[in-house]
Amino acid sequence: MYGCLGAVAWCHVTTVTRLTFSSAYQGNSLMYHDSPCSNGYVYIPLAFLLMLYAVYLVECWHCQARHELQHRVDVSSVRERVGRMQQATPCIWWKAISYHYVRRTRQVTRYRNGDAYTTTQVRS
Repeated sequence: MYGCLGAVAWCHVTTVTRLTFSSAYQGNSLMYHDSPCSNGYVYIPLAFLLMLYAVYLVECWHCQARHELQHRVDVSSVRERVGRMQQATPCIWWKAISYHYVRRTRQVTRYRNGDAYTTTQVRS
């Protein structure tokens, strides 16, 4: 940004000598002093500065800090909530899960229509 502003300031402060040839002067040349950016070159750093500022605004809009600061609360409500948490009775939850299974098998003899057959019975 400082470079763009410096280029614009340089264009306004500096003067250069220009030499032009015109057919109206029948081959004679005309010499005059003018700004180096008089032909519209001053708009290049200005356009770059404008685009840089637009990128800066987009970056500010999508910043995480802005989103986090939107949901802020005042100090008194935070103190009240911390006080309620300090005075509350603690509640501890225990949850135990066992993935150890004891599988026991045994052979069982069954009878159907007078015939005996054996099956394997699994117990957990």
